[in-house]
Amino acid sequence: MPMKYFWSTLLIFIAFNLEAQRLNQKELVLYDKNYVVTAFVGFENDSCFLFLSAPSYQYRCNLSLYRVHDRKIDLYQEKNLFFSDSVTQIWHKIPLGPISGFAALELKIQSDMVQTLYHQIFYENEMLPSSLLMNYLDGKTYWNIENRFIFKKGREHILLYNYSSKLEIAPPPYSSRDGKLTPDSFVFQFKFDQDTSFYFENKGLYRLEDSQGKYCNFLVVDGSFPTITTVNSLVQLLRYISKNEEYVEMLNAENKKSALDKFWLERNNNQIEAKRLISLYYNRAKESNKFFSDMKEGWQTDRGMMYIVFGRPDMVRKSIGKEIWYYTAKNGRYPMEFVFLHTDGQWILNRYDKLRDDWNQEMFLWRSGKAK
Repeated sequence: MPMKYFWSTLLIFIAFNLEAQRLNQKELVLYDKNYVVTAFVGFENDSCFLFLSAPSYQYRCNLSLYRVHDRKIDLYQEKNLFFSDSVTQIWHKIPLGPISGFAALELKIQSDMVQTLYHQIFYENEMLPSSLLMNYLDGKTYWNIENRFIFKKGREHILLYNYSSKLEIAPPPYSSRDGKLTPDSFVFQFKFDQDTSFYFENKGLYRLEDSQGKYCNFLVVDGSFPTITTVNSLVQLLRYISKNEEYVEMLNAENKKSALDKFWLERNNNQIEAKRLISLYYNRAKESNKFFSDMKEGWQTDRGMMYIVFGRPDMVRKSIGKEIWYYTAKNGRYPMEFVFLHTDGQWILNRYDKLRDDWNQEMFLWRSGKAK
């Protein structure tokens, strides 16, 4: 096995886009600023490595290592790791041994009450059998167009749809419209009846669907994603904090780069502060792409819009089909909360007119160069 790393930092707050686990508890606390668990996962030289760090004994980790070969998924090893007052960091190594196919590590971070706070699957490589893909693509909502897609057939056929793409940016939180995307037509349909490998020719929205109607949506994106690199996309991102006439002028500008520079310098003519604002805004957009992409790129979704404009919530509570983001009073704002409901694979903000004041206050901070 060639040396391969795909280290991933997992903070509890980045689990916003994962489906809630179906537990007896009605509510799951996914992120609290006082309790952050960090995990690093990697594969190297026929072994799987896991490093965990937690602030207290209140957490435990459940590991399930699967070997995937010959169209079968076998549980290779399962283990619970516990923190204590004296043990706040854990380094664990699992020898894989001779494996035909590849390995997949399922990681669950749980509270001392066995509430699942974080759930993710890590793959040794990009070969995803249909059974794993259909169950766990929520943790991997986009596919790099430069990577070969390798499909290992299970016991049933799978349909692949490519939907026509269109730009639909989330409307403001007080709008009468919601941010839900409803695909109106698909470009092509392909049926997997045997092992297949190929490269996607086009970026956009795709859906995998089994014979029972279960499906998952994912985006095919270019190699730079989740970073925003094109000037046109950088302009489109400003829709949230620009006036209508400003936005149209930038979109139609012959030199969009100059129009972008002009917009940000008008927010603050101090170049150092202007660069700080630019970095803050577009880094939040990148994080939104990484964590909130579903049927749209993350920055275009309702959660992406609120994350870019208001920043990271101070706390998130998640129950089945519902997320509530809490913001404490700071930077001149009053305490706020925003409710998102899970509908047809998308998290949709509960909009109402009273959110107009909160939105306008944040617009003032961005447009006056005071956003933090």
